[in-house]
Amino acid sequence: MRALNLMSQRALTANTLGSRGRICVLDTETTGLGADHRVVEIGVVEIINRRPTGREFQAYINPERSIDPEAQSKHGLSAQFLADKPKFREICTPFIEFVGDEGILVAHNARFDIDKLNAELQRVASTYRLDQRFEIIDTLKLSREQSPGQRATVDAIATRLGVSLREREQTGFHGALADARILSRIFLAMTAGQANFGYSEGREDHPAMGAKLDRSKLGPLKVVYATPDELNAHSRLCNAIEKASGGYCGFRGKWSKQENEAVVVAALSVPAPEFGSDTAAPARSGVHPAASTALSSTVTPNAPARARVVSGGSNTLEFSPSI
Repeated sequence: MRALNLMSQRALTANTLGSRGRICVLDTETTGLGADHRVVEIGVVEIINRRPTGREFQAYINPERSIDPEAQSKHGLSAQFLADKPKFREICTPFIEFVGDEGILVAHNARFDIDKLNAELQRVASTYRLDQRFEIIDTLKLSREQSPGQRATVDAIATRLGVSLREREQTGFHGALADARILSRIFLAMTAGQANFGYSEGREDHPAMGAKLDRSKLGPLKVVYATPDELNAHSRLCNAIEKASGGYCGFRGKWSKQENEAVVVAALSVPAPEFGSDTAAPARSGVHPAASTALSSTVTPNAPARARVVSGGSNTLEFSPSI
């Protein structure tokens, strides 16, 4: 059996991980650990652009052999339950069609799952081999690289990263699809911040993502001076935030009265990304709840949000709401 080409932590950082590509997170349950043991369940979760798509593959399989008591105690699948389930040859084609021919495959202790599935494929005379078609990411190896000396079980990693084990807790058993769902969340948490999101490359699937900005075509920026009413409204909002939080409001800035009066709001003359007519613009999400009264009295209801750059003196402040 040839060695798996497992991607390292460094390779993950350099790779355009999930920026456009497709990732399949996979898990299996088996009749036992030995080489002659068979697969009894396959679960696969699809991720595209670092988001689960909702597409999943799951199949129970009649292993045509007995199940070790220790294995059954973990996944809860008995020979009686599996007796009327399809044999591997019957689910082979749907499985291959789902995972496809290329991309990234994620598994925990990937060597075990890949070997078991390749052995099943070989039994039905299929030439398809997972390790020949996919780049393999082993979250066991990845965890040991990220957290040397710490436990690297799925449960331990989930606890360390604050990832929910709700699927496991609901049944009390391991399950291939349940564990693939858990592992997909673990994988996204482990690789957060490592993806090249392709902002400079552009994205075909959404016009608002990765759009290239040609500033030569913008012309001069339109300068809009803050009015006294806007400055007063901003000051009242900062007062409300400071009163509610008991601290200093960073949006106030340490400016003199003269600098405040000279605040410039430079609104880029670039159309905002279209989020859809039924989607509200993401405004004011960071406002302290206790400041809502002041906010409602100082901001026009349902006013559209736009990117602004507010500068005064040597201070520069960027924020989204139009206040």
